[in-house]
Amino acid sequence: MALKPFVREQYENVILTAAPDNVYSIRIIERLGAKFIDEVDVAVDDPAYVSGARRKVRYQWAL
Repeated sequence: MALKPFVREQYENVILTAAPDNVYSIRIIERLGAKFIDEVDVAVDDPAYVSGARRKVRYQWAL
């Protein structure tokens, strides 16, 4: 929430992602008021893929 005023100056909405099994991050994202979009595969050329991430949940945070 502390970043919201700064982010609002730059964007109308932001896409936030988390690992599907990271319930704590998802809880924080939802408490911000972000809305669930979908769950997607991580692209093989994404740095997160190299780190072991294979799926991400996506949320839209409207500012």
